[in-house]
Amino acid sequence: MIRWLLLMGSLWTACAASAQVRVGVVLSGGGAKGAAHVGFLQALEELGIPVDAVTGASMGALVGAYYAAGYSPAEMDSLLQTEAFQHRANGTLPISFGFKRQDPDPSVVEVRLSSASGWTRDYVIDGLPTDWGLMQDLAPASAKAQGDFDALFVPFRCVASDVLAKSDTTFSSGDLATATRTSMTYPFYLEPVEVDGRLLFDGGLYNNFPSDVLLEAFAPEIIIGCNVSFGEVSLSAQDPASQIEAMITRPANLQLLSNSMVIISPETGIGTFDFDEVEQAVEAGYRATMERADELLDLVAGIGISPEEVARRRTAFRESVLPFEVGDVRLTGLNPGQTQYASRLLRRAAPGTRSSVLERSLYLLVSDEHIASARPVATFNPSTQRFDVSVAARSERDLRFEAGGSLSSSPVSFGHAGLSVSRFGRVPLAVEASSTFGNFYSAFAAHARLDWHGALPFAIRPDFTLHRWNFERSFATFFQDVRPSYLVLTEQEFGLSAFTPVGPHGVLWMRGAHLETTDDFYPEFEFNPTDTTDRIRWTGVVGGAGYRRSTMQEKSMNRAGNRFELSLRRFRGTTQDWLRNEVGLARRDTSVSQAAFYRLHGLVEQYTAAREERISVGVRGEFLFSDEQLRRSYMGSVVQTAPFAPTPGSDIRMLERFRSYNYVAVGAISDVRLFGVFRWRTEVHWYRPFDRLLSTGKGPVLDESVGPGYLVGTWLVASTPFGLMTMGVEHHQGERDPWLVEFTLGHRVFNRSARR
Repeated sequence: MIRWLLLMGSLWTACAASAQVRVGVVLSGGGAKGAAHVGFLQALEELGIPVDAVTGASMGALVGAYYAAGYSPAEMDSLLQTEAFQHRANGTLPISFGFKRQDPDPSVVEVRLSSASGWTRDYVIDGLPTDWGLMQDLAPASAKAQGDFDALFVPFRCVASDVLAKSDTTFSSGDLATATRTSMTYPFYLEPVEVDGRLLFDGGLYNNFPSDVLLEAFAPEIIIGCNVSFGEVSLSAQDPASQIEAMITRPANLQLLSNSMVIISPETGIGTFDFDEVEQAVEAGYRATMERADELLDLVAGIGISPEEVARRRTAFRESVLPFEVGDVRLTGLNPGQTQYASRLLRRAAPGTRSSVLERSLYLLVSDEHIASARPVATFNPSTQRFDVSVAARSERDLRFEAGGSLSSSPVSFGHAGLSVSRFGRVPLAVEASSTFGNFYSAFAAHARLDWHGALPFAIRPDFTLHRWNFERSFATFFQDVRPSYLVLTEQEFGLSAFTPVGPHGVLWMRGAHLETTDDFYPEFEFNPTDTTDRIRWTGVVGGAGYRRSTMQEKSMNRAGNRFELSLRRFRGTTQDWLRNEVGLARRDTSVSQAAFYRLHGLVEQYTAAREERISVGVRGEFLFSDEQLRRSYMGSVVQTAPFAPTPGSDIRMLERFRSYNYVAVGAISDVRLFGVFRWRTEVHWYRPFDRLLSTGKGPVLDESVGPGYLVGTWLVASTPFGLMTMGVEHHQGERDPWLVEFTLGHRVFNRSARR
């Protein structure tokens, strides 16, 4: 009997001791490499190792917070592979608003300035996609726990850095989304978060492996860590970013705090910001943990938990969490006039609205050029059982400088610079002026824009543009001689446009403008530069309306998205000719001719990606119908027609074969990723004019029997910080000089032209 009682007592003592043994998990920072924590947690669950508490820094805080909120490793793995996560990692808005889009320009550098405080720069990425995702995903679990991180599915801690105090701070309560976002805020990359009057930054700066926090807060008997931060900062005299990192960061403390502590160190093979390769890191974390499975199972012998039991507990916790439903929406951070304007952008986000409506309204808010950032924070309202959202907005700096241009092996290089000034109030105003300067193309443009958001949002834009195109007969390569100019086109346009949105991407526009064009040209292909050029001047007005819609993000050579344009314009004006007589002397045409005509133009372009976006296939269609009449001379008629110019080379040459009053065209595009930043792009365009201009001894005529033609081009394309770099060849069928071989760097973008 005594032996039996001693045996039962020993078993009871062992069971009680095993029930009290707790396992704590530590997750390091490391950017994209931190996705390995997802595979690490997945392996722990499959091995039956319980997780009784978790602490993390930076990316480790993100993974730890989702795990503590009841998300399974499989759910987190799926989230990492979504387009939404890529938007968060890259700071890109998942929705683009055509009404807020600025006209494309050749700039490659943009700097925001403040007229009040001097030179400043903004943060690398927009934080709204991250803020919204964290709020929507974590606020319900935070509300269930009533702000106590010990009451989450798994007790949780994360750290942030106070750079003034030069120390880390620990979050154990409050808003889970805010704590996680604060721990991820890398300096200069994401806008810092103010908590209790202090600006806090990335927790990995001072404590990138918070095992001490885990031990102090939870005192677990067993500690298992996952570390993806290796070595010291690589300090370089030529890299300011590495110098800043070396000054403000401390090495992670990887010291084993007890004999019951194991640290898993996956080799992910990716960089800190390689968020498009996170799946590789997840697999590395899973593999590295499974390789040490025997050691881990020995460490936790007798306290295992089945994956089914973990799933049951997680399901019970998630079912007790309320769904994220929007209550009141409040805007802070702006002055009264600015608040009145910005509130109209959020007007659809009324209490009880779907979260997707508020999300779209927030993206509309930050897409406005007068708003620098907006950060939402949700607070659960017990009386309404909804989440009230406070949006802290920050106005954009009032000065913007841009610079860029295009470098080419052909004589068409140009530079570009622009400056804009804005006034942000109840009705915001932005004024911009820019100059483009080069031998082939030069321009001066100025415009102002007034925005109004009411029952019918609209914008008014007066503008002035002066263009000059200088076409040459031959194309030199870098330092070769260039033949003299044979055609100079000058346009002066002053107009007023009105815009209103149609859906998230579409814009309906109306425009009226005074247009004056002056064209100087030689009438023959072979000419003597000492001869007098012919001149045609057209003066009149242009009015029109149209619709355009675009989801394409790049300024040229897109491989994703679509666009659609449809416009109808009416031209009415007077033409004056200065033509040479038989002896080569200039004479003025004493007659005054009137010109009035319509132009109906349409364009559609669509890209579809395949094989994990390695291959992109596109189609392009375009048409132009007009009742325009011939001018007195052949070249005078040619220069007045609208060009068909779908490729970079066709946009810088006077292709007589591809100018007509009426035409249809279709094209096919393939864009294949080769390696790194390099792509191989090929385009084939079929062009069918309904009337081709021909030169005869009696003047220009229209040939309606002309057949179709084609444009084809292929390029090696690379994305660089200075715009696209291309090396390619184009063939323009039927032209006197059909081949073009060209190297370019930058953005070849011209100002809008009513005539072109």
